[in-house]
Amino acid sequence: MKESLPLKLNISDIVLNAIALVIGLFIIPISLSAQVIDFGSYESSSAVVTPERNLEFGLILKDDSESINLGSGLEGVISIVGIRYLDIIVDFSPFPVNYLYLDGNISCVTDDCRIPFSMSVVYTNAGQILDNVSGAITISGASERFPVLARGGGPPRPPPVPVHSGYTPPTETAYLYFYGSITTSTSNSSGNYWNDITVTVTYD
Repeated sequence: MKESLPLKLNISDIVLNAIALVIGLFIIPISLSAQVIDFGSYESSSAVVTPERNLEFGLILKDDSESINLGSGLEGVISIVGIRYLDIIVDFSPFPVNYLYLDGNISCVTDDCRIPFSMSVVYTNAGQILDNVSGAITISGASERFPVLARGGGPPRPPPVPVHSGYTPPTETAYLYFYGSITTSTSNSSGNYWNDITVTVTYD
């Protein structure tokens, strides 16, 4: 049975005015912060999707840029705990996220109310712990299918134990890492910029 696990990422950013006033980003619950991709969470009995860390760019001026790189320890991270011998399908909507919009107004088509955002996403599924991105695999489209635990070479493994009363299948954790760069211009209005992307995880 497929289980849809919607997960919203609030990709937020602040552009300061020309005199660099210290303006914070206010997220619910209200708190003073900086540019953030804020991951909500959702879980079910068949899989658990959990936000591990927000993506925070820090404050940025007009006509400037900021990047968060893979392996920096600053990426946004989502963990997916699932049955280790099953495949999952991860869907992103929209993909890619190309802009962050002033007050989240996606109808904006001019540079004063949107900021280019270059988003990259990778996954790890070889038993790595959090923040071990060695062997990370790039996700290049709106849908990606992969096993919860990567299958190594060699002869086929024996079939899994059939599900029965009192049996709990073994689980493993795969990770999604979100990172990228933002670039502002002199025409950007000061304010709060964000966009939304929905991540849906299903068993294949």
